[in-house]
Amino acid sequence: MTCMWPRRGLGARSLSTLAIVGALIGACGTNGHGSTRADAGSGAGDPSDSGPLDARSDAGDDSGGERDLGLPGPRAPEGDRAPDFPRLGYGADCDDVPEEPVAIAVKPVEVPAIGPPVPPFPYFEDRREVITEARRLSCALEAYVKRWLDGEVPAELPEALLPDGRDRDLGTYRLVRAEEIRAEDQWSVRNAGAVDLEGLFGSFQDPYATYIVAPSLYAPFGSRVVLEGEFPHARFFDVQVTPSFLPEAHRYDGAVGVGEIPLVDVDIEPLPGHTNPYRVGADRTAEARGYRVEFDLAMGDPTALEPAFTPPDYRAPGNRRIGGAILFQGPFGDIESAWSHGRGMWDGGSLWIRYYAPDDDAGPLGGVPLPKMHYVLPDGRPYFIQVDAEAFDARVNKAKPARPTLPENPGPSLGGDVGWASQMGIYRPVISGFAIGYTEGLASLGVDPGDLGLDFSPAFVRALDRGVAGRGERVAAPGNYEPSATS
Repeated sequence: MTCMWPRRGLGARSLSTLAIVGALIGACGTNGHGSTRADAGSGAGDPSDSGPLDARSDAGDDSGGERDLGLPGPRAPEGDRAPDFPRLGYGADCDDVPEEPVAIAVKPVEVPAIGPPVPPFPYFEDRREVITEARRLSCALEAYVKRWLDGEVPAELPEALLPDGRDRDLGTYRLVRAEEIRAEDQWSVRNAGAVDLEGLFGSFQDPYATYIVAPSLYAPFGSRVVLEGEFPHARFFDVQVTPSFLPEAHRYDGAVGVGEIPLVDVDIEPLPGHTNPYRVGADRTAEARGYRVEFDLAMGDPTALEPAFTPPDYRAPGNRRIGGAILFQGPFGDIESAWSHGRGMWDGGSLWIRYYAPDDDAGPLGGVPLPKMHYVLPDGRPYFIQVDAEAFDARVNKAKPARPTLPENPGPSLGGDVGWASQMGIYRPVISGFAIGYTEGLASLGVDPGDLGLDFSPAFVRALDRGVAGRGERVAAPGNYEPSATS
């Protein structure tokens, strides 16, 4: 995840005049699709005052009746645009998919000289264009995989088949046959360890958890992800996968936006003759402790497709979940500015595993081998897409010393003695820290942000969260879901 703004509010004492001026310079940019820089009416106002609360374009009233889509899991709300998906749930019908990339018409966004642009939500004009382009990417990738399995094309994926907004710390994408897969090549691992104030992690902060991260989850709709491993000797274990593709469910820069689909240790059925040590009464030291779980990669509203993607518990029994490996990044994947990467609107998905508090004598991997993962095409043929992730590994494991700070009550922007604040998701605390830092920094200079035409109010924070991440308490599901610790 790219850190764009401070993760904590900068007190007035922390912001010098020079730091403020430097932070305010150079925030102009261009829109990747040439949209005019006219005010789109999104501004920094409260989303409740700027149009429908429903997350979906022309979606209708979510408060109305329910419509059974004939799918597993909870019913979708009336506003779900299921007819826009040619085959809701699985795969992408490739018969009518264009060969050339689809130009996605987007709404105009004003990129101000100071501060981040606040995009409208949804950003696109016609969600069917987004769906068609997702289908095109999937179909082109699937066709290439099949040709490679037939020995017709090289293993390295051409640039045209890769998501344009992918993490540039990832190198080549290379197809691997099932019998050639090595678990140690598939994962970026950040090991659990004791707290070290001289070496704190930034990407995955909690030191007592081991993170086993797939640098990229990238496979066509209709494929399956198969994960095989052993239950670790640890206090807690879970697997997280990004949800099925939905245009309004943004996933920006690999971390910001829609939450993941969870699979919790105790819910997983062990292999026949094996033990799940997380269940009540089970032998925690059992040697036979294998599992196999699967994730179907799908198109469609994850709140309708996946039973485990249901509040408040986000739990379901069984070893199968529905996820996604081609995702829409939203406006900050498109807009080029000092506040957004602008590499492109498309990305792969994510799959990662956490071992919380591994046993002291088991090591950071919980005393078991790394799990092994592969994909399966709809025709049943296995394969994997291996990513060169040396730079990504280095970033995941980058550590730096703690910075001493004096005990201090929250500043006036938070009401003085208010204490700790709890906010929704990852992105909102980040932009809240930015807004508080600017407000208090300018106040230390005797400047009111309003005098400069700036609005860093809570309404601005909510509007930016909604536009960039597609998140908010009043955004339609899954934009208002909190299914995991890192969503």
